[in-house]
Formats: sequence, C-alpha cells, structure tokens
Amino acid sequence: MAEVLLPPHWIDVTFGAPDLRLCHITYQDLTEAAPLVVTRSLIVKQDHSWVLHANGHLVNPANVPSLQSFPSSLSNDSISLLLSQLGDLHTCIGNPEQKYMALAETKKNRQFLSEEKDVVAYMDRNACVVVGDRQYASTVRCSKCHILTNAMRCSVCATYRRSLNAQCSRAARFSNSVRSKKINFR
Repeated sequence: MAEVLLPPHWIDVTFGAPDLRLCHITYQDLTEAAPLVVTRSLIVKQDHSWVLHANGHLVNPANVPSLQSFPSSLSNDSISLLLSQLGDLHTCIGNPEQKYMALAETKKNRQFLSEEKDVVAYMDRNACVVVGDRQYASTVRCSKCHILTNAMRCSVCATYRRSLNAQCSRAARFSNSVRSKKINFR
C-alpha cells in the first residue's frame, strides 16, 4: 500500500507490521486522565479490509450513516476520504453529568443492568469526553452506543438519558425517604 496523506493529529504507527495502522492522538487537560490518548485508530489490513476504533471501542460503520458508504475494502484514495470524514464526526459524549456519575458509582461494577441482567450502560473512563469547553473524565455510555455520530450524542445514548433521569429521581426519592425515617421527633 502506497503512502497515505495524513490529516493533522494522525500518525502512522505501522512500524513494519503487515497492516497499515493509523492513530489520532488527542491531548486531555484533566489531571485525573492521561495527558495523551488515542481517540481514533484505523487499521487497514493486507486484504484492504478495515477496522475502526474510537476511544478504545470498536466502531460498527453500519451504525454511523456517514460511514455506511465506505466500501469494506479500502484503496489509498478511500483511506484519505475516510480519515477526512472521521474529522467531521463527533465522539458520542454519552451522559457525563455528575448526577449520572454518582448514580453509576452506586451500581455494581459501575454497570446498569436490564431486568435480564444484561449490561445496558456503564461508566466509561477510556477517554475524556468534551462538551463545549469542558472535559469530563468519564461518562455513562450505552452498551449499544454508536461511538461516532454527526451530533454530540448518539441516538442510543440520547434515548437512554430518560431512563437515567428516572433512575436519578427514584434514587433521590429513596434517599429522602430514608432520611425522613431517621428523624427523631422527641
């Protein structure tokens, strides 16, 4: 495979491997997070098939409308187009607000389970998420999160937000009822 022109912040980490390995490196400002993190990685195998990761999660191109048109086998030109398209996509922010982090901390293994005990969402600490000019060290991410999206939050995490709000409300009511039972009126 010939040289591929890389956009800013992308580096070639192939180092003699048979596959083309490209990484996008991002600087994180939070003291509780590593300063540099691989936020995107693209592996183009010898057969020209490709695998994409974002924040350490495998991305299914079928879930990202703007990636669906890319062939399963990439040429040098389509690699460049794909890297350009990745620059236009956001990494889903999940639900990083403090009230959701506090709720996740109360869950076993920081996982939200369905009635069937399947993991529906979890606290993700793989990389910081950025909302405006603020960075968050973790977020509540759905197990079926699309990871890459044209919006700030994928449709799966946006829909799950209602469930998180309901769980927060129940937890607050439970906490208030426990406190009111401990009051001694003597």
